[in-house]
Amino acid sequence: MEKGIILAPKVTPGRGNGHHGTIHEKMDLNDLRFALLFWDKFDVTCYEQFAYRTSPGWPNPNQELDLLIKEGLAFVDESDIDLNKVTTEPLYIQDVIALKPYAVLQKYLEKTDADWSFFQTSGGLYTPDKCATQQDTIEFQLMNMLPVPRMDVPICEVLEFKQKRADELIELRNTIDELVSRVCNAEQTEKEATRVKDKLAFDLESYNKVITEFNSRTVLKGLNQIVTNPINAYPGAVSAIATILGQIPNEVSASISIAALGASAVNFATKKQNVYSKLPNHLYKYAYLAHASDDLV
Repeated sequence: MEKGIILAPKVTPGRGNGHHGTIHEKMDLNDLRFALLFWDKFDVTCYEQFAYRTSPGWPNPNQELDLLIKEGLAFVDESDIDLNKVTTEPLYIQDVIALKPYAVLQKYLEKTDADWSFFQTSGGLYTPDKCATQQDTIEFQLMNMLPVPRMDVPICEVLEFKQKRADELIELRNTIDELVSRVCNAEQTEKEATRVKDKLAFDLESYNKVITEFNSRTVLKGLNQIVTNPINAYPGAVSAIATILGQIPNEVSASISIAALGASAVNFATKKQNVYSKLPNHLYKYAYLAHASDDLV
């Protein structure tokens, strides 16, 4: 099954009655390259509507995003987007901007053609109050463990690398995506965590070897994965899993620079967080954070 992400301009909520705020309309090009490596397709419907890229008053061209749309990796689809399925509360214009991505997600929750998640570039998970519920989640963090092409690397080179190294990229992505379900559903949690740790360390080393094709034109990124409904994740198991996975940076130290290693970490923790209120009642890969600001523990 293909894996897709929903991209939208970051919105900093305003004070007062919610109708003021800031739309951060440009996406960092490092983040765009990050997303391009690990996901199959991008829904940019909200980005196109609210980033005003074609506005005659505030033109905001993005040739790289245009190329991804042309190549069929990114697309705009306004069909079947219904804010009334997200919330019945009255909305200010800023609410519409913040909530429409959840209407896009709702559309995909009603389909089965791909596995869809949010890709957020804020410092922590953000879900608007008008469509949120607080829920136990598992947050899995790879801090400064993923070198990605810098913003000065031409997008065509990134696309060529994505095609050439598809096996390594897909293997690492699948290991990350399957990690939570494997360790949470295993009868012998610690043994399974050790197996997953070994596999993830191997895939990270393989990835770090092939990314050298960019000749140091890379920047280290972190990735936080938010998974909802971890029903079998009891505290003792989570602590044991976190300890085992925390060994990974030392095991892949040969493929990470000494300067980066000190800031690298792998963390695994349960957290109560606001998530979209209409998610499925099973383990669901809800969001990926590209700029998580803190260690989990």
